[in-house]
Amino acid sequence: MLLQATTVNGRHNVGRVDHIALIYRNRDNLEKAKQEFTTLLGVTDWEDMGEVYGRVHVVVSWQSGLELIFPTRPDPALDHHLATKGEGFFSLIFGVADLDEAVARVLKAGGIAHPHPDTPAQAFQTFEVAREAVLGQVGGINLTLGEFKPKT
Repeated sequence: MLLQATTVNGRHNVGRVDHIALIYRNRDNLEKAKQEFTTLLGVTDWEDMGEVYGRVHVVVSWQSGLELIFPTRPDPALDHHLATKGEGFFSLIFGVADLDEAVARVLKAGGIAHPHPDTPAQAFQTFEVAREAVLGQVGGINLTLGEFKPKT
């Protein structure tokens, strides 16, 4: 059975994994990984988002659900992750229908949520709504909530 993306109020991948973020030490390592994904998996729709959130450079394939990042300046959380876990998996982004409601639920349950202050402008070429909030470590992984409404 082929699973279809769940859409609620136009939001994409609600209640399931939307995409994953993979981290690399620098641009060269990111470019090598990107080439491997292109060669081995046929991923060709890479979009370079540039520097976002003042701390990471992002390259994303919306179709495959792969987001590749590298730090653009020293950052304690990113530096610690790279030092302790190395390159590769960084975060799972889980789709929600309403980010504000989901964050309120997390906070009410005693969790922590850090909404990203700004969405990269380039994301709005593909999405009408694109918002994320970092929850931190949940179930042994970095977890981020994402509300995404593709342009129609």
